[in-house]
Amino acid sequence: MPTNRTPMRRSRRSSITPEIVAMFVELDRTPARLRRHQDFKDQEHELMRRLDLVSEFWTMNSVLDATRRPCHPEGYAAHTDWHTCRRVREQLLEAARLQ
Repeated sequence: MPTNRTPMRRSRRSSITPEIVAMFVELDRTPARLRRHQDFKDQEHELMRRLDLVSEFWTMNSVLDATRRPCHPEGYAAHTDWHTCRRVREQLLEAARLQ
């Protein structure tokens, strides 16, 4: 059945503020042994929320991931989400460098 609805044009452009950059730098410097704690995970989720990357977070991707390649093969949503997080990570690293 046809519909009269018009698809919404949504922009996923979140602005990278100095607060987000500071939060990213602090979390990115956290040692691996402390990243398993719930407090870290909560802060990581908040960072991803502020970056409008919640769906990427739920596919187990993060801007805090410094790996060289995605762990999922092409064709999976997690593979595409890894590339999205990687682009944002590079922007965050550049912003941190400029501060």
